[in-house]
Amino acid sequence: LSQTFLAGPLWMLKAWTLFASRIPFSKDLEERLASVLATLKAADKWQSINDHPEHRTEILYLAQMGLIDFSAHKGTPRIKAR
Repeated sequence: LSQTFLAGPLWMLKAWTLFASRIPFSKDLEERLASVLATLKAADKWQSINDHPEHRTEILYLAQMGLIDFSAHKGTPRIKAR
């Protein structure tokens, strides 16, 4: 019972964070994600995220889903499709 009262608020915060970070559902968004992923796979190299400014949100969603490699090691985020 004490675990519920002590950990309950932390579980609620974690649930809220997960809920806020979910990707919205849209057929249009799904098509754009597939298109951007195909573009990145065709390049087959590490690229700067600044090379695709019009697809920034789609690239971040793809990185969140784990479909592309995302690295911010050298300052400017770089991406590569697997």
